[in-house]
Amino acid sequence: DELKLQYISIHLQEDAYRWWNQSSAKITTWSHFVEAIKQAFGSTKMKELTFEQLRTYKQAINQSITQYYDKVIELCKRVDTSMTDSMKLQYLMAGVKQSLKLHIGLYDPQSPETFLSYARKLEDTLSLTSTDYDLNQYDNHQNTSYDRQPTTSTINPPQDIDNRRTNVHQPQ
Repeated sequence: DELKLQYISIHLQEDAYRWWNQSSAKITTWSHFVEAIKQAFGSTKMKELTFEQLRTYKQAINQSITQYYDKVIELCKRVDTSMTDSMKLQYLMAGVKQSLKLHIGLYDPQSPETFLSYARKLEDTLSLTSTDYDLNQYDNHQNTSYDRQPTTSTINPPQDIDNRRTNVHQPQ
């Protein structure tokens, strides 16, 4: 990657070459170059679409907090490589599952990293309590369903009470 960065100027032309001459002192890695050139020459329509995706992104039901965090941070970087932590936190809080939002908010995270740390602990705790509940349900099912023997019932028709009375009074 360092070699790519050293030889990139050979492949740039006109506006891109002028941009590189002005920006090269600040760009020290290939990944930083890729982000910077996207920022400088990327499509504004693409940026608008990415911003809309970021603004409306919600954590899916089966999406882990880590997967959600990674996706939101990726979108934040695509929208603005220099986005502040407080803005990233706003986007993270806006789309997180409702079941986690209140609890994470109580921790009042001050950075995206502390958001992730708190959210992972919370997700792990909720996962454990859910697993305990599932195990208890399984145990209860085991104890009640498989230990019993099947039972049968017989229903006898009612006897005619009046007929018995008359039979009692008749001589035999």
